Amino acid sequence: MLVPFVRVESGWHLLFIRRAENERDRHSGQVAFPGGRRDPDDPHAEAVALREAWEEMGIRPEDVQLLGRMREFVSSSRYRVTPVAGMMPWPYPVRPERSEVGRCFTIPLDWLADPVNHEKRPYKLAEGVTVSVPWFKPWDGEVLWGLTAAIVLELIAKLR
Repeated sequence: MLVPFVRVESGWHLLFIRRAENERDRHSGQVAFPGGRRDPDDPHAEAVALREAWEEMGIRPEDVQLLGRMREFVSSSRYRVTPVAGMMPWPYPVRPERSEVGRCFTIPLDWLADPVNHEKRPYKLAEGVTVSVPWFKPWDGEVLWGLTAAIVLELIAKLR
């Protein structure tokens, strides 16, 4: 999974996707970072992040300056996810793969870091267990919550 930093005017933003609508995907329509399963040819998390960003958004690997790997996260659907932060130029000619990506957009890092813009909410897992998950206020009609929100909040804590 790539966590792309972009410089928009005078501030840093993170670049997100909204996943395409797909009735077979339980994460359909959710806000996320570009990412996916590790292929046998992927030697490490950085390779996965760069390949998936290319496949989903048309971001060329040579246009990303990798900053580092975060710890492994486990999603509610039991996927193991290793976020990799990277910087890329902006504006950029993003080319979303429409079968996977409904929309690409940025959110200012300052807005994401402001505690007034996020909270914890109860969320019932498929197994019937209720857990507390991070949830952001809507930004430009998009709601960031769950695993992606947890990754953002941990990243912000590390940047402080």
